[in-house]
Amino acid sequence: MQIELEPVTNGDQPDKREVSISGKATVIGVANLKKVLLEELEGADVVTIDVSGVTEADLTFFQLLCAAHRFAADREKKLGIAPSSLARHRQLALEVGYQAGPGCCWEQCSCLQQKED
Repeated sequence: MQIELEPVTNGDQPDKREVSISGKATVIGVANLKKVLLEELEGADVVTIDVSGVTEADLTFFQLLCAAHRFAADREKKLGIAPSSLARHRQLALEVGYQAGPGCCWEQCSCLQQKED
């Protein structure tokens, strides 16, 4: 199974969008995820990612999320993990051994890896 993406536009708030990710978030699907995230960030000020349906992830998935988060912060936009899937996000990061590195934009924005519940 490859990664499945479902962008959702909120009719009441067109500047806010959600991307629901399910399946294997691995190197095979990262290029498509990058394309979707860039498109969503071009069209919205706030993009939320729901990872509750992700069955497997690898480091490329987290590296892409980090890069997309920096991209958004540089443009004064927000990219975040849906509150309902924060626990799954942390679990996946733990499984692959991913931690925010010294290049994280923690000082300028809220790092995806450092979010509080």
